[in-house]
Amino acid sequence: MYLDINLRLTEAIQLKDEVQRFYKTCTGENAKEGLENTMIAYRTSNCSELHAFANTLSHWKIEIIHSFLIIPHVNKK
Repeated sequence: MYLDINLRLTEAIQLKDEVQRFYKTCTGENAKEGLENTMIAYRTSNCSELHAFANTLSHWKIEIIHSFLIIPHVNKK
């Protein structure tokens, strides 16, 4: 498979899958921890190009965490 050829590409795809999992599964209760774990994974990646994405997540951290909060009277994020 083509992913076996390039380990950096494999890692990038795994991290992409991780961030998608984060957005699909996190709740208001665990969003902070999930986001911090995601940022750590991107910052420690062997793909230096992905470090900038960790910085973007860090810059918008509060807003991202708040996006998982449910508004009681409308029962939506």
